[in-house]
Amino acid sequence: LHTLRLQSHELSQKAVEDLADALKSNSTLNEIDLKFNKISASGGKAIADALLINRTLTSLYLGYNCLSD
Repeated sequence: LHTLRLQSHELSQKAVEDLADALKSNSTLNEIDLKFNKISASGGKAIADALLINRTLTSLYLGYNCLSD
């Protein structure tokens, strides 16, 4: 699996945190589309923290979320 498209799924905060945790050990995903999910600022921070560790992801789409407080 190289691409994961989860746009418009209204992911819960827990789901976003779980995804962020999975990204820390990801070695195959290159692209994730998370547009239109109402991801909060804390969810965005969890993803950003995961990206400090992840070295395989090259594209991340976060448009149309609620990333600012």
